[in-house]
Amino acid sequence: MLKKIFTISVLLSSVIALAQTPVKGPMDGKKFTTEIFEVGKKKPLEPDDLSFNSGKFKSVLFGDQGWDFNKPGKYLITNIDSMTTQGVKLYSWVVDLVNEHEEKLSWSGTFNGDNIEGTVELVNKKGKTEKSFTFNGKMKKKPGQK
Repeated sequence: MLKKIFTISVLLSSVIALAQTPVKGPMDGKKFTTEIFEVGKKKPLEPDDLSFNSGKFKSVLFGDQGWDFNKPGKYLITNIDSMTTQGVKLYSWVVDLVNEHEEKLSWSGTFNGDNIEGTVELVNKKGKTEKSFTFNGKMKKKPGQK
């Protein structure tokens, strides 16, 4: 009986440890420098750095520079297309960021190789789209990489 209890407790602790381990997604560890354009305007906003880590997404421009979307959001891969170019997968992804004013920043994009692009919508707490943006950019290289 004691042996069964010990075995069960070891199995349960293993399951709990696995459940707490973040799942590494295909975009995790990637960082991009992007240009963001408000729809209808020719001049881009300040350059933005986008990062994907431990299943979460963060925008420096919209987070740390006055837009109040400071908390990273969980991104979701919605599609993986490996038919475009042999050996290169095209990932489609979405994420919603919410700030303390109950505004939502809805991101939708694609990533393949070193390139990222997509759209962003700023939605007020009543559900009305206040601003729309497009973005495109390149993966940031680690020091020493070409």
